[in-house]
Amino acid sequence: MPEKSDLQQQQSAASGASSALGQSTLDSTTPLSKKQKKKLRLTEKLATMENIQRLVRVRGAAKGKLTRILNTIRPNEEEVVQLTEAEIKVYMAKVEAAHKDYEDAHNQIVNEVSDDDYEQHEQLYEEFDILHDTVSILLEDQLNKVRATAAAAAAATTAAQQVQQAPVVIHQPLRMPVPTFDGRYESWPKFKAMFKDLVDKGPDPPAVKLYHLDKALVGSAAGLIDAKTINEGNYAHAWQILEERFENKRHAIDSHIHGLLNLKRMTKKSHLELRSLVDECSKHVEGLKFLERDFDGVGEDFVIHLLAAALHNDVRHMWEFTIKHGELPDYDEMLTFLKEQTFILERVEASNQKSSSVPIKSVSASNKPSVQKAHAVVSSSEKETKCDFCGKAHANHQCADFKALPVPQRLVKVRERNVCFNCLRRGHRSADCSSDKSCQECKRRHHSLLHAEEKPKQDADQPSKLAPPPVPEQEGLSSSSTSTTATCSSVATHSQQVLLLTAVVDVMDKNYQPHPCRVLLDSGSQVNLVTQSVADKLGLKLNSSNVTMFGVNSTKTQSSNSGTVHLSSRYRDFHAKVKCLVTDKVTSDLPSSVLNISALELPAGVHLADPNFFHPSKVDMLLGNEWFLKLLLPGEITFDDKLPVLRETQFGWVVGGVFEEGAVSDGAVYSHTVTMDELSQSIQRFWEVEDVADVVERSSEEEECEEHFKATHRRDASGRYIVELPLKESVSELGDSRSLALRRFHALERKLSQHPDLKKQYQDFMDEYESLGHCKEVNVSEDPSGIIKWYLPHHAVLRPSNTTTKCRVVFDASAKVSGRSLNDVMKIGAIIQSDLQSISLRFLLPLHVLATDVAKMYRQVFVDRRHTPLTRVFWRKTPSEPLRVLELTTVTYGTASAPFLATRTLLQLTIDEGFKYPVAADIVKNSFYVDNALFGFDDLNEASEAQVQLIGLLKAGGFHLHKWASNNPTLLERIPESDRDELVSIDESGSSEVIKTLGLMWNPTLDALQFISIPTVCENSATKRQVLSLISRMFDPLGLVAPVIVIGKLLMKSIWKEELEWDEALSGVLKKKCVEFLNALRGVTSLRIPRHVVVTGAVAFELHGFGDATLEAYGACVYIRSIAPGQAAVVRLLCAKSKVVPKTVLTIPRKELLAALLLHRLVKKVLAALALPFRDILLWSDNQVVLAWLAKNPEHLEVFVRNRVSEINSTGNQFKWNYVNTLDNPADVVSRGQSADALQKNDLWWNGPLFLRSEEYQVVVPEPLSDEDVPELRQATVASAVVTLEKLPVFHKYESFRKLQRVLAYVLRFCRNAKEKTVNKRTTERFPTMFEMRQTLKVIVRVVQSQHFGKEVAIMESGQMHMVA
Repeated sequence: MPEKSDLQQQQSAASGASSALGQSTLDSTTPLSKKQKKKLRLTEKLATMENIQRLVRVRGAAKGKLTRILNTIRPNEEEVVQLTEAEIKVYMAKVEAAHKDYEDAHNQIVNEVSDDDYEQHEQLYEEFDILHDTVSILLEDQLNKVRATAAAAAAATTAAQQVQQAPVVIHQPLRMPVPTFDGRYESWPKFKAMFKDLVDKGPDPPAVKLYHLDKALVGSAAGLIDAKTINEGNYAHAWQILEERFENKRHAIDSHIHGLLNLKRMTKKSHLELRSLVDECSKHVEGLKFLERDFDGVGEDFVIHLLAAALHNDVRHMWEFTIKHGELPDYDEMLTFLKEQTFILERVEASNQKSSSVPIKSVSASNKPSVQKAHAVVSSSEKETKCDFCGKAHANHQCADFKALPVPQRLVKVRERNVCFNCLRRGHRSADCSSDKSCQECKRRHHSLLHAEEKPKQDADQPSKLAPPPVPEQEGLSSSSTSTTATCSSVATHSQQVLLLTAVVDVMDKNYQPHPCRVLLDSGSQVNLVTQSVADKLGLKLNSSNVTMFGVNSTKTQSSNSGTVHLSSRYRDFHAKVKCLVTDKVTSDLPSSVLNISALELPAGVHLADPNFFHPSKVDMLLGNEWFLKLLLPGEITFDDKLPVLRETQFGWVVGGVFEEGAVSDGAVYSHTVTMDELSQSIQRFWEVEDVADVVERSSEEEECEEHFKATHRRDASGRYIVELPLKESVSELGDSRSLALRRFHALERKLSQHPDLKKQYQDFMDEYESLGHCKEVNVSEDPSGIIKWYLPHHAVLRPSNTTTKCRVVFDASAKVSGRSLNDVMKIGAIIQSDLQSISLRFLLPLHVLATDVAKMYRQVFVDRRHTPLTRVFWRKTPSEPLRVLELTTVTYGTASAPFLATRTLLQLTIDEGFKYPVAADIVKNSFYVDNALFGFDDLNEASEAQVQLIGLLKAGGFHLHKWASNNPTLLERIPESDRDELVSIDESGSSEVIKTLGLMWNPTLDALQFISIPTVCENSATKRQVLSLISRMFDPLGLVAPVIVIGKLLMKSIWKEELEWDEALSGVLKKKCVEFLNALRGVTSLRIPRHVVVTGAVAFELHGFGDATLEAYGACVYIRSIAPGQAAVVRLLCAKSKVVPKTVLTIPRKELLAALLLHRLVKKVLAALALPFRDILLWSDNQVVLAWLAKNPEHLEVFVRNRVSEINSTGNQFKWNYVNTLDNPADVVSRGQSADALQKNDLWWNGPLFLRSEEYQVVVPEPLSDEDVPELRQATVASAVVTLEKLPVFHKYESFRKLQRVLAYVLRFCRNAKEKTVNKRTTERFPTMFEMRQTLKVIVRVVQSQHFGKEVAIMESGQMHMVA
């Protein structure tokens, strides 16, 4: 059968032909021409296709009826709905009617279609016939059962009537369970109907019915029938009580609508979540239908929209794909589709579980084996003991056949049977063995039967006996690294060659067909590589990348592409997806020459990963250290010292090490070292032009975190929040961190024993943690099987400046085991609070301000009990005590998701309780940065009310506010002394007492901002590392001392140019500049910067920004100008930012343009942070070229200038740009730099230019520059197009004029359709219309006239008409 699109195309073609016949009617006696006959046949064909299309729709409708009946009778494969006899008869009639409709339509179709389409239609009929038979058999079977039941009941009645003696009433229990009612209004109609049918209409007396009714009431409905009614057996009164209470149709409808509006969105593509969603939606829809609510029309569209919005993105895409454009979806069809997807997902997930090669480990303290269905090897061990080696009834270690084998063959047997090396039992590896026994000979971690005596060196032709090495403990990777270089070499010198580890694996192409690939296993590489030829052969989907790889002697190789390779082992059930960088060549052929391996005698049963390891061959792929350790298995076979070692891997046995016997030297040495980037290159980005922080769109993972939080958070009885950790699916791949955490804890104990004071603080911290219920002790022997656990190492972080907790215990969730940490399997979540700079800017405006802190904010949010096993720690006060395992029950500081969970909980608190505390809710949303808050008001009463509301709001969620501080002592009167922040002195005199909040040093007494003294370095031995550390300690989010910091930035730039090592001492000019920077820093602690920047009673505000650049740096500063009646205007510095000029920007105007762009972005940032009605926003520059550029159309400027001018002008007329004299430009201070002592006295920097401080000021407008004086203008180019016949090759391409006309008609149609935005107005006929053909003819005529009568046409168009003889 032709596709619908083909039918439409042919229909369009026939329609065009039919219309071409015109409106005239031919007499039947008039002979037809060939052309007319052809058109007439085409018209008849159109009518036939339209009829077929109509019949196909009729046939589809009939099949749809049968499908819906089948879904009603049998919702799934395991459930059949029992119907009444009347329902069965109705469905039978519908089935036969649908069958007749389908058969009639089908017979007409097969008479019309061609022979090619006949078979396809017959196949569709066979499918319908099977569906019809299935439905008919189900209905017939149910009818027989109903009639048999009725006959049995009639026979029983007749027999009872024939009994002469007095009847004895025996109340039999109901054969089916009585429906229950839980007190929900939406459940009442269904319960009432079912109970009436099952119980009320039965022959039982009222007392029995009342008994069943009372038992049917559960949940909140239990006990509604009073004792008096029950004692009296008043069944009717009981129904009256229930009907008066729950006969509320509107309430039931509202409950169903509320359920539909709050359908739980799927968080992952799972059959369980999809089935739950479909069932929930169906329950509410069927409930509304039961309540006789009309579902068709808008109601159906509404439900479809809500259900689609709750689907997982992948499922929704598949469903949307089934909806044709322009058609409205059907609810029943949508439900059928989703149920089918549920079955598909269930089968796929079950198949994935069965085919999984690596079981989910049970990270248990006792290292118990994890048993899965796919690896069910120990489930019956308690009932029956069966040897894995010979099959007889005895334990493996008692097998005589096994003991008779030599040790190497015992090892092979153990590997073949997947038996533990240590206990000789199946179901786990030796690394996970729970047995505390080891080899009795060498005390290593293997069974005594596998012990091999160490013998003197043997001849090359004698294979040595083997003892497997102890299984290495899985080490966690260090969090810090001093070197990123490692080397793995292949050397051939004299008669010796060092073999690298190679293997042959199967890699899958885009069609999932395997291809052999030779892989080099390299522990000295930080990345994985694949050759370009292999990537092309596999058809990999490549992503752009820009990675520089470093080798020996810092040789650089660039990789611009990356892709994911799917590989699998040829000998084991091992599969992996490896992200690789693409390179032209991994290395030279390995080995460097052919090896004579006659002396290498392999044990039986050893499968080499690379059978041709001794023959030089090309390397297609490199697996770096990310995969190297994961691939290694415990097995190892050693030979003579001059022969290589065999090591067992997931790919088979690999051969590596020294090979002397028979080696042929070619003098080649291969070294493989790949690093992603060097520290120096990473920090060079410090000098790039960075943007002012802007709003960033959330990533898909951040959106998933948000949806996960909404779906899983809840509150306990006290109001505290309980959350679940946003885990990735890879959480099941976590290793066993117990040994790592245990080693780290023993190291911690040794450290604490050497520092008694630290030990006391550490113990106090942990005691408090446990006493507050933020952790609990667990017995690991009671862990259920299959539980995923993780042990966190922990250490102390000293914070002497903190006024409450000097020692904090940090839990290291980034510690890795087998390349994976707890943080690696956590989703991080979005940043949902305002940034630090915005909050700091708002802190400068109010007259009365407060600062506070949420006490132990993370630990006030509880974690769901299902996830707390992931945060276990070891603890005991002294080594003499038993080791305890504590489980952290709250959000843990140090985990990747902790900031999101804590801050998102605060936001949720404003959603749940904000209607009670509206002012406090606004503070939490806009003035909190993690657990710190800075806020204020101009009115003292408003500030006091906000403080009360904030305490109440946070208390409702279980949070406590402490560390209160304010510039007005009145606001602290109601705060207990214990909850007030402690002032600390930042100078030796003790006169400057401040609090630290959000990194700012604020003196509440003076209401001024200050800076803490920074430890300086020795001028004679300052290094690159020390200078960078010194600059990074200058925390200044508002840029108030940017002129001082820019001196340090310029120093770092000079150091970079010299390419000094990190710990190399500065000398010469660099040393002199370092001394200047240290001198500039010395006076920073004496700065006292007033916090309040606006005048009291101001009636108008203006924002003024200044930008400037020098040869080395550029900067911007923003001021607020406040005007109060009868006073001079007050101008105060709000914020500033400085940058170092990139080396690629050479001219002064370009540098000034960068300053203008920085100023533009900084002002946008200030406007977003401050909710003030600014009367004017004026930006100032002292460079007339920049102002001239800004006044130009960006299209007239060169690329560098055009892009930046376009961004600056994107705000339209919101910002006004003016000229300012250099002497009045405060940005000149930040671009040149200034010492702290000089900056303290610089009135221009703190208060802006003098002309802004007067009530009225004049703007200086210099004479505009001419275009000759403005650089980087694009030269105007005037081009005229002359169209000639020779320049239209299409004229010569076709010999037929009509064909040329049709081709150009299509071209012109495309041009018109491209300009027409309304789809319905576009021309879509298959053939050109008569109008299009006439228009095309005019175009061709114009082109010819322009060639041959060009002068005459020009004269006519100019209006100068001449008579031509």
